[in-house]
Amino acid sequence: MKASKSYTSRYQRDKIRNYLANEAIIIDVRSKNEWKSGHIESSFHIEMASVPYQINMIKAQDKPVIAVCVSGVRSGEIVQYLLAQGIDAINGGSWQNVQELMQEE
Repeated sequence: MKASKSYTSRYQRDKIRNYLANEAIIIDVRSKNEWKSGHIESSFHIEMASVPYQINMIKAQDKPVIAVCVSGVRSGEIVQYLLAQGIDAINGGSWQNVQELMQEE
Protein backbone atom coordinates (compact mmCIF):
# COMPACT_ATOMS: atom_id res chain seq x y z
CA MET A 1 0.00 0.00 0.00
CA LYS A 2 1.30 3.43 -0.94
CA ALA A 3 1.92 5.63 2.08
CA SER A 4 0.04 8.89 2.14
CA LYS A 5 2.21 11.98 2.01
CA SER A 6 0.11 13.57 4.74
CA TYR A 7 -0.07 10.44 6.91
CA THR A 8 -3.86 10.54 6.89
CA SER A 9 -5.43 7.45 8.43
CA ARG A 10 -7.26 4.97 6.24
CA TYR A 11 -10.48 5.83 8.11
CA GLN A 12 -10.05 9.54 7.38
CA ARG A 13 -9.22 8.87 3.72
CA ASP A 14 -12.38 6.76 3.39
CA LYS A 15 -14.41 9.51 5.06
CA ILE A 16 -13.00 12.10 2.63
CA ARG A 17 -13.82 9.80 -0.31
CA ASN A 18 -17.38 9.51 1.00
CA TYR A 19 -17.73 13.29 1.26
CA LEU A 20 -16.34 13.70 -2.26
CA ALA A 21 -18.88 11.15 -3.54
CA ASN A 22 -21.60 13.26 -1.89
CA GLU A 23 -20.49 16.37 -3.79
CA ALA A 24 -18.86 18.12 -0.85
CA ILE A 25 -17.37 21.52 -1.48
CA ILE A 26 -13.71 22.03 -0.65
CA ILE A 27 -12.69 25.12 1.29
CA ASP A 28 -8.99 25.96 1.29
CA VAL A 29 -8.17 28.18 4.28
CA ARG A 30 -4.52 28.87 3.44
CA SER A 31 -3.07 32.34 2.83
CA LYS A 32 -3.16 33.96 -0.60
CA ASN A 33 0.53 33.20 -1.20
CA GLU A 34 0.07 29.57 -0.19
CA TRP A 35 -2.96 29.33 -2.51
CA LYS A 36 -0.98 30.79 -5.41
CA SER A 37 1.69 28.10 -4.98
CA GLY A 38 -0.88 25.43 -5.86
CA HIS A 39 -4.46 24.46 -5.07
CA ILE A 40 -7.37 22.19 -5.96
CA GLU A 41 -8.98 23.68 -9.06
CA SER A 42 -12.57 23.28 -7.82
CA SER A 43 -11.92 24.53 -4.27
CA PHE A 44 -13.10 27.76 -2.71
CA HIS A 45 -10.29 29.91 -1.35
CA ILE A 46 -11.41 31.51 1.90
CA GLU A 47 -8.55 32.52 4.18
CA MET A 48 -9.01 31.27 7.72
CA ALA A 49 -9.79 34.68 9.23
CA SER A 50 -12.43 35.31 6.54
CA VAL A 51 -14.48 32.15 7.07
CA PRO A 52 -16.87 33.74 9.63
CA TYR A 53 -17.61 36.51 7.12
CA GLN A 54 -18.36 33.96 4.39
CA ILE A 55 -20.56 31.68 6.49
CA ASN A 56 -23.76 32.61 4.64
CA MET A 57 -22.13 31.80 1.28
CA ILE A 58 -20.93 28.47 2.66
CA LYS A 59 -24.38 27.63 4.03
CA ALA A 60 -25.98 28.64 0.72
CA GLN A 61 -24.01 25.89 -1.05
CA ASP A 62 -26.15 23.40 0.93
CA LYS A 63 -23.44 20.74 0.67
CA PRO A 64 -21.04 19.08 3.07
CA VAL A 65 -17.64 20.72 3.41
CA ILE A 66 -14.09 19.39 3.30
CA ALA A 67 -11.69 21.97 4.76
CA VAL A 68 -8.03 21.87 3.73
CA CYS A 69 -4.81 23.75 4.42
CA VAL A 70 -1.12 22.76 4.48
CA SER A 71 -1.12 20.19 7.28
CA GLY A 72 -4.61 20.02 8.75
CA VAL A 73 -4.14 22.33 11.73
CA ARG A 74 -5.94 25.41 10.40
CA SER A 75 -8.54 23.35 8.56
CA GLY A 76 -9.19 21.43 11.80
CA GLU A 77 -9.92 24.68 13.62
CA ILE A 78 -12.25 25.80 10.82
CA VAL A 79 -14.10 22.47 10.88
CA GLN A 80 -14.89 23.01 14.57
CA TYR A 81 -16.27 26.46 13.73
CA LEU A 82 -18.34 25.13 10.79
CA LEU A 83 -19.77 22.31 12.90
CA ALA A 84 -20.79 24.87 15.56
CA GLN A 85 -22.61 26.75 12.77
CA GLY A 86 -24.56 23.61 11.85
CA ILE A 87 -22.54 22.80 8.73
CA ASP A 88 -21.58 19.19 8.00
CA ALA A 89 -17.79 19.45 7.70
CA ILE A 90 -14.65 17.33 7.97
CA ASN A 91 -10.96 18.09 8.06
CA GLY A 92 -9.33 16.99 4.81
CA GLY A 93 -5.87 17.79 6.12
CA SER A 94 -3.43 18.85 3.45
CA TRP A 95 -4.85 20.06 0.16
CA GLN A 96 -2.48 17.69 -1.67
CA ASN A 97 -4.02 14.75 0.19
CA VAL A 98 -7.53 15.63 -0.97
CA GLN A 99 -6.31 16.33 -4.49
CA GLU A 100 -4.68 12.89 -4.56
CA LEU A 101 -7.96 11.27 -3.48
CA MET A 102 -9.87 13.21 -6.14
CA GLN A 103 -7.50 11.92 -8.81
CA GLU A 104 -8.28 8.34 -7.79
CA GLU A 105 -11.85 8.80 -9.02
